[in-house]
Amino acid sequence: MSLPVINAPTYTIDLLSRNGPVRYRPYTVKEEKLLLMAVESKEENQIFEAVVQSCQLCVLDDIDVSRLPIFELEKLILAIRSKSVGEDVEFRIPCPSCETETKVKIDLTNVKENLHEDIIDKLMLNDDYGIKFKIPTSNDIINVNREKNSEDSIDYLIACIESVYDKENVFNFDDYSHKEKVDFMNSITLDHIKTIKEKFMDKLPKNTITVNYKCPKCKKKIEETVENLIDFFI
Repeated sequence: MSLPVINAPTYTIDLLSRNGPVRYRPYTVKEEKLLLMAVESKEENQIFEAVVQSCQLCVLDDIDVSRLPIFELEKLILAIRSKSVGEDVEFRIPCPSCETETKVKIDLTNVKENLHEDIIDKLMLNDDYGIKFKIPTSNDIINVNREKNSEDSIDYLIACIESVYDKENVFNFDDYSHKEKVDFMNSITLDHIKTIKEKFMDKLPKNTITVNYKCPKCKKKIEETVENLIDFFI
């Protein structure tokens, strides 16, 4: 007689890029080990790949998780984590005044999705050429990380460009080598970079949570908004 298979409960989550709710289940012991091993490696790509793989296994609908925008991948893994091992997460946060680390607890159900309606999706560089932007996916970030030779903010910007265009042509960015992309980015002005940062990069959708705590050393009461919540998936 074979051992029984335990059926996991099913939940749903609404994602902006999808029409209708997405079904998912909690992750298993095997998938949790995959995530833990990735985190222990401290390699950004390995962590991203483990998150994508775990989410893909837990999602019950026919979607390619690797093509979800980063903020939705983050929202999905946090939801899966909440249903798998609990909604509360403890972590240490440095005091902005004295830098003393304080242990705080957050409830992942309090995560808020921040969207900016005034985010641009195109920018003219001059009278002839313009850039069309996109919200990066995990695939975009992984591919850029594989190619880059050093830590450079321009690499993340590359992941946010869909195409370059003029009046007659559209140059799909994915059709070009990483070196060609870097050469292009190095040819645009600092004013363009500033505009891209202010009107696109700083307005990308993100998940945040507000943390309130009292520093045990300087005794200051602090309210801080925490981003990059993908760090809390384990």
